[in-house]
Amino acid sequence: MLVTIKPADVAIRTVQFKGGTAGLLGDEYIEIVNRCGAPVAVDGWVVNDGDVGQDFTFPAGTTLAPGVPVRIYTNKVHPAWGGYSFNSMTGVWHDLGDTAEIRNKQGRAIARYAYGNAAL
Repeated sequence: MLVTIKPADVAIRTVQFKGGTAGLLGDEYIEIVNRCGAPVAVDGWVVNDGDVGQDFTFPAGTTLAPGVPVRIYTNKVHPAWGGYSFNSMTGVWHDLGDTAEIRNKQGRAIARYAYGNAAL
């Protein structure tokens, strides 16, 4: 379920919460896309799953190109998808349901994505 909050140029396309390889977290990710026609500066923006300490902050100087999806993996780095990782040794996305959120530097919610029992 995609929920847009105000005019959002950046959206959460999906959360791959259940990996295909049992016991490994390398194939868990959140996919984000810039839906406007110009690059969007996202440095300092935070991606979170609602749990304390499970934040990913985009590094200084980061921009998202229009229409090009990026992924933030749980504990792997995939340069073809932007090279971003939570660097977490435990799962970020709950299999039964969770809510992903992107907040700008001011802490304002830009996009939210709920799935499973969190979407009820």
